[in-house]
Amino acid sequence: LVGGEFDMELNFVIQDAQNIRHMLELLDHCPPNLQ
Repeated sequence: LVGGEFDMELNFVIQDAQNIRHMLELLDHCPPNLQ
């Protein structure tokens, strides 16, 4: 979800809100045991 290289200091900073939308859409297609 983070843009570029993963950094523990910045791993909660959302670089692109569109990534959250993609993640939520992906979860919609996952079986409940994976959510």
